[in-house]
Amino acid sequence: MKSEKIDFNSVNITEIFYAIKTKPNTGLECILTHYPTYYLFNLFSGSAFNRFFAIILWTILPFSIAHADSSTDKSVYQSTESLEKQVYDFVKQKVDQHLRNPKIDISPISSRLQLGVCKQAVDLEDKTPDKVAGRMSFRLSCDDPDWTLYVIAAVDGEVPVIISTRGILRGATIKPSDIQLAYVPYRQAKRNSMTHLKNVTGMRAKQGIGPNSIITVKMLQPPYLVFKNQPIKIVTYVGSVRVETEGIALESGTERQQIPVRNANSKKELKGIVIAPNTVLVP
Repeated sequence: MKSEKIDFNSVNITEIFYAIKTKPNTGLECILTHYPTYYLFNLFSGSAFNRFFAIILWTILPFSIAHADSSTDKSVYQSTESLEKQVYDFVKQKVDQHLRNPKIDISPISSRLQLGVCKQAVDLEDKTPDKVAGRMSFRLSCDDPDWTLYVIAAVDGEVPVIISTRGILRGATIKPSDIQLAYVPYRQAKRNSMTHLKNVTGMRAKQGIGPNSIITVKMLQPPYLVFKNQPIKIVTYVGSVRVETEGIALESGTERQQIPVRNANSKKELKGIVIAPNTVLVP
């Protein structure tokens, strides 16, 4: 193919520079397609103006390419910041009703990770749904293009617990004045700590509990529904007929516990099952 010089006096230079500055991809495509390297080489044997233009063109070309690549990267790859924010927003909504003053730390996603921009909403799956504090794991995924990413979050904050306001003796029935609601850092809360006053009031202390102690499940046992030497109602059935009589409990008992009782009329001792407060069923 015969090489010929280009008369740059007829070229609209302003348009080329404007294209390179405002539309890097378009400007570069124009130059590389219509003005190949061997044409530009010939400029050095041309006029002073042509040589000057060639120098300017090859000076700005590398910067235009770099700018074009940078623009392409931002539009092609999924933003790691948006993924981290998606996880943060999900965690905050999850823990807000369980923690006071929550502190959420999302493990940063490497900026070197190049994930294609998802063409639909990124799916988030909570891999630790039962946890409201501590270390949590989340799975982010996209179908188009296909990719999967795991993100870790560390959550701390204050959790509600029930603490004793005074010493409680073993076997004692816990009264409302014996306990109160408090908030402690998550890492200080004991496993299986009680969190609601109503679930502790009326229970019996399975062991001695010191003042300002966090109440846990293993410290408690069911409350007595009948008490030793206290009047009770003895219930029995004759066929489908319910018969009730007065009696005395010979031992304290919890729900569904079998205890000895005495019929107040016959003075006969029987064994029955506690079915309600101050009520024992004799089969």
